Amino acid sequence: MSWLSHWVRNTFYASKKPKTKVKRMTSSELRQLLRSLPGTPTIDIPDRDYACPSKEWVLGGFYNWYCKVLDGLKLSYRKNFDCDNFAGMFFELAQACHGQTKDAPTEGLAVGKIKFLVDGDPTRGHAINIVVSEDGAWFIEPQSGSEVTLSSVELRSVYAISFY
Repeated sequence: MSWLSHWVRNTFYASKKPKTKVKRMTSSELRQLLRSLPGTPTIDIPDRDYACPSKEWVLGGFYNWYCKVLDGLKLSYRKNFDCDNFAGMFFELAQACHGQTKDAPTEGLAVGKIKFLVDGDPTRGHAINIVVSEDGAWFIEPQSGSEVTLSSVELRSVYAISFY
């Protein structure tokens, strides 16, 4: 067992409730949902199908664990660990949790990364995470754990969405 597998099993799953059935989505369904967003971002969806995590899991148990991992690694915002690094870490750790799911019914987890322009300003790029749950697509700021609502200008400025 790799150090990551051991760590995920012992620090995240050790005290979790029994799993509940989650919604599944094919890559085609996910792509169609993402294309309904305004603008024409690059969309990167490599897996055949995705499990859609609950908002409760993402904002609760997972986010709390993610913060413990960041603290354990002594990672905080700085010039060489900024928004795209936080979004990447959030994405990778969510995928690692999914990878630890025994007999997972899907290849991927519907947690991705997006890049957009704050207030549409081309000098203010930002990266956050996108989650597709039973309620549809929503955004989370991985630096605060807050659900984020993008303005119509920001939605149109999204230039990359990746579940890879």
